Amino acid sequence: MKQIVPPKPNNSQQPDQQNFGKNSVSKFVYKTIKYSSEVAVSMVEQQRKDALLMGQRSSSKFIPNLYGYCSVGVMMDFMPEGNMHDYIKGARISARESKSGNSINESEKILRPVDRLKIAIHIATSVADLHGDDESMPSFFHNDICCHQYLFQDGLFKLNDFNYAKAILVKHGGQSSKQGKELCLRSSFGMRLWKGRSLEEHQKSLNPSDPSGYRPDKIDVWMMGNVIYIILTDLYTFEFPKPLSTKEATAELVAGRRSAYPGHIANSTDPAYVAIKKALDMCWTQDWRERPSAREVSNYLMRKLREITGEKDPDLKVTLPQRDPDQKPTDSEYTKMAY
Repeated sequence: MKQIVPPKPNNSQQPDQQNFGKNSVSKFVYKTIKYSSEVAVSMVEQQRKDALLMGQRSSSKFIPNLYGYCSVGVMMDFMPEGNMHDYIKGARISARESKSGNSINESEKILRPVDRLKIAIHIATSVADLHGDDESMPSFFHNDICCHQYLFQDGLFKLNDFNYAKAILVKHGGQSSKQGKELCLRSSFGMRLWKGRSLEEHQKSLNPSDPSGYRPDKIDVWMMGNVIYIILTDLYTFEFPKPLSTKEATAELVAGRRSAYPGHIANSTDPAYVAIKKALDMCWTQDWRERPSAREVSNYLMRKLREITGEKDPDLKVTLPQRDPDQKPTDSEYTKMAY
């Protein structure tokens, strides 16, 4: 197995590399494919990309550390607190219990507005760090951003699973060539169109012969907006006021309409909610040419958090509501809503 020594991240979770495997108390896991799966060459290539990007971007505190990889397996940070969908499922279960009168302590089962703002910062900053600001380094876009791709560790959500990532090419001479022409970003891994994909893909599904290009990084920005919406509302996109099918959602998106907010969010003047809604407007800008970068969204959210807390360097860690210990790690609702 090849050992990866990532750059020193901006947090205290990175073990001393000299003590790695000796006195280090850091825990890591071996992540690989299901034992029942047949190994294909494409899987090896996908895992290579996952390891390459995780190792290259480990300086971000919103991307897990990588310790080694081989073929279809990687050794990465141990994330015992689950992924973002585990939180979302727990929040939705708690909401139903509250409506039925079974909730014991409502305040312990929901996130504060400012914590939702902090998680929105986790999401936007992780994507910005993946895209990169350094012109001397290759840029990549994730291409599969959803709530399952965010793992929770020590108060922070971290973006992982870069198996489907693609390079953002740069022309000779350093000029960016970020406009792509591929008609279906899912074609290389056989994913169907679903509501959580980008506006551009929904547009292409209605007009496959459209030769229009796009900026791959702006595809990620749209999809990260979908995840921020879920964190803000505890709802999937186009679930409220009534669930829409993928076909119906496509028609809404192409017409310029967006997922609605429930009343307590739509009418709220809480500065954290106001900031997140503004960030969603940024992510969901109809014309990708006018859509801000992930870094611009991240910087905006950080600026608003500083204004709310009055702190120059506010703590970005959150404490998630305690989940029901009997909560099952299933995706039935996620699948049912065709998110």
